[in-house]
Amino acid sequence: MILLIISITILIAIAFFQLTLYFLTREKHRLENSYYSKKGRYINRLIKDSWYNTVDGYMKEAGYYISTEVFIIFNLIIIGTALYTIIEKLMTGDLYGIITNLIRLFLFTVVPLNILIYRKISQRRNKIRLQLCNIQDIMYFQSKIGTPEDVILAYTARVAKHPLQEPLQYIANAPKVRKSFEEDLENLRSLSKITELQAFSFALAQRYEMGISEKSFKAQSNILKRSKRLRKKIIRQHKRTKLVMAACLLFACYVLLVSVPLVKEVLDSLNLIFR
Repeated sequence: MILLIISITILIAIAFFQLTLYFLTREKHRLENSYYSKKGRYINRLIKDSWYNTVDGYMKEAGYYISTEVFIIFNLIIIGTALYTIIEKLMTGDLYGIITNLIRLFLFTVVPLNILIYRKISQRRNKIRLQLCNIQDIMYFQSKIGTPEDVILAYTARVAKHPLQEPLQYIANAPKVRKSFEEDLENLRSLSKITELQAFSFALAQRYEMGISEKSFKAQSNILKRSKRLRKKIIRQHKRTKLVMAACLLFACYVLLVSVPLVKEVLDSLNLIFR
């Protein structure tokens, strides 16, 4: 027991040290916290690279709400605690205690954290979609009136907000500083795996290589607007469904509260009769 407490304390200390080190050493101009996406270091030695990259992609979609290392260490602590619980209860033969303790452990630790991260992912993706809708409208109308490409990109980067602002600034400045346009496009694509962002990146590449993409921007903007309206409609339907389900559950609880005492009295009466 003492050894487990010491191990958990050390892991928590490492997690807080890593988090503190990040906030002390990070650079504000780094693109989308690439500090975390490029290192891995000692964590990569503990687990396979593919696992680390999967978790890192999960955290990146959430905008690095917490760092990849902290998330992995937190899950390692949970797994260690679960293993200790299983071993302790197996020694006493308490299988029911194993199940209840594991359910409590995951319900109060892993589940809330992942729900929060998934919510952050959803919010970030919706934010990117909304920005892309506005950006592509701007690029379409600016292209239609004959505005030069570098001016369009510079204005788009100025209008955009986080997390699209920095990648678009890199793309707008790429011709001036003679950097690789494809590399900056790859940075933009890596922000999220949503289809709308990948299509927008393809349209930018098409414009850069062939100089024709006004219709693409307009079509993508219209698709985003339609999908946005459809998404709002689906959300409204989900809210209605949730209200109906809540009402059904409340009614079921009321029926149980009323019927259980009656059933108990009936069973007690039958028990007295058949004695």
